[in-house]
Amino acid sequence: MTPVINGLELGQEAPPATSTEVVVTPTEEHVVIPTSESVLAATIEPTPVTAPTPTGVPVNNSPLNIERPADFSPLNFHVLFVGVGFDPDEIPGEMDRLMSSRIRQNFQGLAVDFAYVKEPVHLNFQHLGTIILFTNDQERIDLLSLVRSQYPADSVVIAVKMNEMVGTSLNSGEVIIFSSNNLAVEYLTTHELGHQLGLGDAYEVGYFRPSEFPNSEMFYLDDMPDYLVKALNKLGTMPPMYEAGTCNGRKLYTFYDNYFNLMGLYVFDGPRPWGDTAFTPLQLIIMKNRIAELKGE
Repeated sequence: MTPVINGLELGQEAPPATSTEVVVTPTEEHVVIPTSESVLAATIEPTPVTAPTPTGVPVNNSPLNIERPADFSPLNFHVLFVGVGFDPDEIPGEMDRLMSSRIRQNFQGLAVDFAYVKEPVHLNFQHLGTIILFTNDQERIDLLSLVRSQYPADSVVIAVKMNEMVGTSLNSGEVIIFSSNNLAVEYLTTHELGHQLGLGDAYEVGYFRPSEFPNSEMFYLDDMPDYLVKALNKLGTMPPMYEAGTCNGRKLYTFYDNYFNLMGLYVFDGPRPWGDTAFTPLQLIIMKNRIAELKGE
């Protein structure tokens, strides 16, 4: 018997929980990693990024000077930070700030390490509102090729020196882009890396297409992804469950309280119900399993 309560809107208080029997039925395994890749509207002209662009390493066959992590292991998930628009002497301090202890702490206990390129890299971007994309997507392809010829990066996080508050995740290309002054950098980086490690989203249902369900965060009771069932079995207990809305007439559910969930609404204003970790115990298991899968364990 598992308590299930109605999903909450911001500012609402939870009604008393009621007991409802929940039957978990494993289905054929299919890992779903939702993408948040944005598409610019064809009728609106994007604005070139106006960041200062001192001479940077060109995206060709130039060697990259990479500050490698002390805890590097081939079995880790490797995150590489790249700076764009900075002076060379700004890079060490800026990368140290962006790879802050808070971001590192969020992934504590997981086989995730962080590195950065010691010089600025010359790349071109354009933005529309809060969306930022490569001016020419070939540069993304060339950048990933250059990086991976010299370092086994699983994810590339690009910080662009600019005043506008912008950020975009290209999960299908394993690239995260944001402005260096982005006040949400800790949340954005942690959230998007969570996607790359197998986690879905748990916002309000209206943000998503039906094809994006089920995932690790929003699921039907009769169609729960096998990787989620596997993590539940390893957890050994059923977490608190909430109704998360309705899609095509079917109820969706989510685990844990969305107010504290980095993959959910996330309005953090107090101790997390499950303890000190940024991710829920179930999310940590899913990500551990995903890293092991990616590394062939």
